[in-house]
Amino acid sequence: MLPSFPNFKQLTIDDKKDIEEFVSLYPPYSDYNLISLFTWNSTLSAEVCLLNGNLVAKFADYTSDDSFFSFLGTQNSARTVETLLNYSSEIGLKPVLKLVPEVSVNSDESLKSKFHILEDRDNFDYIFSIPKLVQLDGGNFAAKRNFIKRFKESHPASVQLIEITEERTRKEMLELFHLWRTNKNHTLEHVKYELSAISKLLEYYHSIKVLCVGIFIDSKMVAFSINEVLPAGYAINLFEKANTHYIGIFPFLRHEVAKILEKQGCQFLNFEQDLGVEGLRKSKLSYHPENFLKKYTITPK
Repeated sequence: MLPSFPNFKQLTIDDKKDIEEFVSLYPPYSDYNLISLFTWNSTLSAEVCLLNGNLVAKFADYTSDDSFFSFLGTQNSARTVETLLNYSSEIGLKPVLKLVPEVSVNSDESLKSKFHILEDRDNFDYIFSIPKLVQLDGGNFAAKRNFIKRFKESHPASVQLIEITEERTRKEMLELFHLWRTNKNHTLEHVKYELSAISKLLEYYHSIKVLCVGIFIDSKMVAFSINEVLPAGYAINLFEKANTHYIGIFPFLRHEVAKILEKQGCQFLNFEQDLGVEGLRKSKLSYHPENFLKKYTITPK
């Protein structure tokens, strides 16, 4: 059971049931996905509690170690915001709430008159129609179809469901991560948070249920995608990596993943945020999202 504010508990994988029961009542914001919360908690600073019937989370920034509070829920939102802003100042944090979901912001009309509320475009979750990702119909997807055709004509690739319970699979995924990093000319410092997150997911394979797809050429893994099937017809993409020396490999991988997720009964895919990275934003927009799960930053007036 989660404690009540101002008592927090350090987030652990054992909180899975309590958190998933709570977040299932709302749209699947990636920041409140338990696997995402747990694996990106590289500094072990993530803490959770309940306040006014809302789930409160203390986050460390995805690209730094700065801590801040957020909340998910629709109960007494104005009072919840005021309490968390005051508490932030009391414990030496900046008086700012981040990653506050739109569903929470819209739950109380008085919020906009009492606080400064700004859209956080860099952290909007991209929501895609899985049937559209499978069909890739029309001019919007012509380039994707061409890349996929080119890849399939050039490489005898096989598509496999893979299990992270297998040690060999985990080893191949980490090796591919580092190959992707080398191909992209990223330093270890640049990718340290993502590497920590994926390593943690693989370490806790016995407690985490995910759907993983691997692409193989000559029995060697050249791409993988890690996803979680969620309630209400949703899935979320947690990680994907590929050997980018193979032209068209990412469009091929995403197309195959979409076909598999559709067979699992999924209709929508949360492809998470772009964090303001120009290349990532361009790539995600090129798949023409159905909509966004918006998030906001809240500060005192």
